[in-house]
Amino acid sequence: MLKYVLFLNILAVTLFGGDWLGFCQAQAQSVRTINLSDQDDTRKIQLNKGDVLVLKLQAQFGTGYRWQAAVKNKTRLQFIGESVEAADKNSESGFETQIFRFNAVKTGKFWIEFDYLRVWEKEVKPIKKIRLKIRISKSGI
Repeated sequence: MLKYVLFLNILAVTLFGGDWLGFCQAQAQSVRTINLSDQDDTRKIQLNKGDVLVLKLQAQFGTGYRWQAAVKNKTRLQFIGESVEAADKNSESGFETQIFRFNAVKTGKFWIEFDYLRVWEKEVKPIKKIRLKIRISKSGI
């Protein structure tokens, strides 16, 4: 096993001109996580390809309301997942935090929207709306 690891290190040094560690660190630093909240409504967001966009929004599920993402350009911003953080036990607000995660996969400019609504009420407008103008560039530009 030790011979195999040594071989891989020698191969990496040979292929990458001795800067294998620097290459790995540069790759790790080039991916950023951008954290946003409902306070960022109408904000212009600059992302690089590979960045992760995390949006944390306050919701009261007990009232039936929740945030719903409306991403029209799914080829540029890929949905990773959604999760919920429970309300703080010491808080009287009863707000949960709805968390959306996206990966920036293709360059371009576009808007994404989040609507705060009861999903079963089809003819009722959202009571809140958040819009973000997204620009995805190649990494390091």
